[in-house]
Amino acid sequence: MTKASLSVRKSLWVLLLLAVSVSATAQKGKTKPKEKPKEKVPVFNYVIDDPMDVFGRQPVPADIVQEVLLPEFCSRGDKPIKDTVLVYECYNAANSLLNPDTLYDYSLLRYVSVTQSYPDPVQIYKAADGTIKPLPVQKIIYRYDKTGNDKWFSVNYITNKSAQLREYTSDIVRRDSITVQDPIKGNYLITVYKYFRVSPMQ
Repeated sequence: MTKASLSVRKSLWVLLLLAVSVSATAQKGKTKPKEKPKEKVPVFNYVIDDPMDVFGRQPVPADIVQEVLLPEFCSRGDKPIKDTVLVYECYNAANSLLNPDTLYDYSLLRYVSVTQSYPDPVQIYKAADGTIKPLPVQKIIYRYDKTGNDKWFSVNYITNKSAQLREYTSDIVRRDSITVQDPIKGNYLITVYKYFRVSPMQ
């Protein structure tokens, strides 16, 4: 082998080595850069509190039921009959007016008067707006006075007759009720009115 051919071979080997080296370097430059780790985003769980929790949540108390005992000739409130209104007024022993809606202790009741209120077409008057109106009339039609533990004396002013009455508190002839909600506590106050029989004594 001549010196010239050896020189050519060496040149080829050198070129081959250079090509491999360049290729390796190029491949190395193509490697993907390492990705930075993603930062963890904090997750917040929001809870909306009830503003009433500040005051301490309390369970709604049970409803309250109370019973009121009244004679049958009485009524919890006024009773309209067409253009007439019957007004029931209850009094204690001191002749002070009691409100039937708050009369929880029957033993306080001593007198009951029933008043009739109605417009009288015969008697008229001129109202503030200039119109002519029937005069409102109010007159007592019944009076009941308690005379003993279970006895009443009644006067009918329509017929001018009186009678001795006996009460029977265990004989309930009718009932009605009224329900009011406590705006603070949320429970209900239920008042049940029981009306017992009162009959003339024989």
